[in-house]
Order: sequence, then structure tokens, then C-alpha cells
Amino acid sequence: MNTSHTLPPARHRPLLLFGGLYLFWMALLFRPALVSIDGTGYYSWIQSLVVHHDLNTDPLFLTRACGGLGHSNCLFQRNPYGIGVALFLSPFFLLAHLFAPLLHAPQDGLSRPYILLCSLGSSLWGFAGLLLCWRIATLFFPERAATLACLTLWLGSPLLFYMIPNNFLSHSVDLFVNALFLYVYVKTRGSEHPRIWLLYGLLIGLAMTVRMPNIFLGIIPVAESIARLRAGERHLGPEAVRYTPLAAGLLLAMTPQMLVWKLTRGRWFLLNPYKGATHDTIDFLHPHLWEVLFSTNHGFLLWAPAFLIALVSLPLLARRDPRLTAGLALLVLLDWYLVSSWDYWYGDAAFGPRLFLNLIPVAVLGLSVLLDRASARVPLSALRAVAGCLVLWTLLLMGQYALKLIPSNTGVSVPVLLHNQLTLIPDHAGQLLHALAGHRPQPHP
Repeated sequence: MNTSHTLPPARHRPLLLFGGLYLFWMALLFRPALVSIDGTGYYSWIQSLVVHHDLNTDPLFLTRACGGLGHSNCLFQRNPYGIGVALFLSPFFLLAHLFAPLLHAPQDGLSRPYILLCSLGSSLWGFAGLLLCWRIATLFFPERAATLACLTLWLGSPLLFYMIPNNFLSHSVDLFVNALFLYVYVKTRGSEHPRIWLLYGLLIGLAMTVRMPNIFLGIIPVAESIARLRAGERHLGPEAVRYTPLAAGLLLAMTPQMLVWKLTRGRWFLLNPYKGATHDTIDFLHPHLWEVLFSTNHGFLLWAPAFLIALVSLPLLARRDPRLTAGLALLVLLDWYLVSSWDYWYGDAAFGPRLFLNLIPVAVLGLSVLLDRASARVPLSALRAVAGCLVLWTLLLMGQYALKLIPSNTGVSVPVLLHNQLTLIPDHAGQLLHALAGHRPQPHP
């Protein structure tokens, strides 16, 4: 029987798989709500500008963050969050603003059409970032390794949680901007044309408006430049000149953020926007390096073992592309050190190591190379079984988190966590079904 006209082309099947799973998880978990403090901070910029025609986010942000304006014990004095997420949500917000009167909803930026469309928009940006991660991996590895790696890290890390149930934070958009830069860089690396280097700067600057630590993306071209200089392939003067359009692009993309800082904080540039806005501190002399990896308080090993395995496997990429591997490894190390130096290294009220979700594109490459190597010795079915176990572990943790069986911002008891993992389905199936029916507990802030 000829099935060539009924089956989709092989090159389309992974995309259909991703799309089908996305729709499945959206149907299961998509319950739009603006409940988190961080999410409110990001969202309040577009709400203030469009609805109130100013940049005063205090009425929304501080009221949500502190329980009211002028609260003396509040962690925040002002909104420290970047405007990048608001920029990416603006098309969805403006669409809601246009249709709100037709739906008899208030044009206040907080009624149902705004929350629904902006939450959907955030999720779609995250999904687009995931597809870019897959596309990057297929440039280096067989499609089946790239697909399994992408699926494992999507469902076996905090990414699913912050892409769908709790997506007003920066992580969906952050994934997209990081994946977009890496994709463009991989496709154009080696180019000496100023327009390409200008594009690198624009993409890094855009990523910085989402989260300032994305400035570390610049280490990727720098590492390759150093390698080319050491190999005698380029000369220092011309290579340094190439960074002029990169710097110009970065400043151009950062201009809207710098204007907002100037108008709201009195300064053109803030390397640490949290300084003076919160009581957070950064101590570079006493980083929590091992706690980030092994702590029961959102450490990688317990909360996202697939994510940790993927990042640790990144050096295996060096045999195929040592220069890119060096840049990506430096990016991981810089992120690890910076987050470890922050007193909220555990991400506060969070599901897993969420502060590292910008590294998912790097992790997909790491896991892809591991799976590609392992497939020469281990049957694909066995690799899929291991990946399935890692995914199941994280999904069960998500169930515990959603039902508040484990704390959101302190260390967990390992015996309690393991007991809950084994008994979640038989003992709490009714609660889970009740939650999935639309009555789930609100996500932790």
C-alpha cells in the first residue's frame, strides 16, 4: 500500500510532534493569571505606558509586590525589571486593547482579554525559542538526537512550567532571545561584514533589555575572535574594528531601556538595575556555587537532573567545534558564577533552577552530542526510556509544586520529596484532576 500521500514528509514530523505536544500541554496547563511579583514587574511597563500614558509602574507593581503603596517593610522601592518582556508582549497587549471594548471588558490592561492574549503571547515566544533550539541542534547533529534532546529539556526542566502555567516571568521571552542570537551567530559566524556584526550587537542589546546578564552572550564571538587571533587567521587591529558595529548595535537596541532608566531612575545606564530598587545583594567573594548544583532548594541535581546532565555534557562538543564550545562554556561559567553570587541564587519562590533557563539552547547542544555519542553503543529505545524517566521525575515534581506539597522558596526534605514522588498519582490523583479541570492552586509567586 502506498502511504506516501498520507504521511507527512520526514523533515516535517519533528515539527508536527512539537506542535502536537505544545497544544496538548496548553490544553492541560494553560490557565492565564498575573500572580507573580516578577511577572507583574515586567508586565507593568506596557500597562502603564498604554493605559496611563506614563512610565509610573508603582500603582500596579508596588501594590502587587508590597500589598500597597508606601509599605515600610517591602522588599522593593521601585520596579527593577527590564522593558524587554513588555516589548515582546506589546503586539498582544495592543490587540487586547483594541478588542476589549467589543468584548465589554475594561480597557485597564488587567481585564481578561489582556491577561489571556499576553499570556498566550509569552507562551508562543517560548515555543518559538524551543523550535530555534531544535534547529540549532540539527545543524550539528542527526535529527533524532536533536529532537530527543529538545523534548527532554523542554519537559525535564522548569521550562514547561514557565512557558505555560506561569509564563508572565521573563523566561519564555528570554529563551527566545538567547536562542535567536545563537542561531544567527552559528549561521553567520566567520563573516567579516559590518552588517552581520551590527546584527550581533542588536540581538545582544535586545536580549539585555529582557535580562541584563544576557550581556554575557558577547563572550561567544569574543572567544572565537581570540581563537582566530591565536591561530594567526586574523590580525588584532582589523578584528578589534569589527566590534565597533557590534557595540553600536548593542547601544541602539538598548536605547529604549536607557531612556526608561533615565526617566525613572535618573541614570542612562544601570549595570545592576536591582541596586537601589531592592534589598538584594551580590557577593562575588562568597558565591554559592555548589548549592546551585546540589542544594535541595532548587538545585539542579534534585530539581532538574536532565538539565544538569546536558550542561555537563557540553565539553563533548569540543571534538566537533572547539571554538564554539569554548564560547558556550564560558557563557555557562559566567552565568553560574553570577547567579551563585546573588543572595537569591535559588530563584526565591521558584520551580527548580529557573534562573538558568536562558542556557537551554546551550544545554540542547550538550544533550544532543551526548545522545549522538551514546546512540553508537546504546539502542535508541533505551535512550528514550532514560529520557522518559528524567521527564517523569520533573513532571511529578511539578505536580507536587502545584499542589503545594513541597515548599516554593526553601529547601525540601529529600525523604518527603521521594515519598511524594512515589505516591503523588495514587494519593493525589483527585486533586490533580481537580486542578487540571481549572481549579488548580495558583502558581507560587
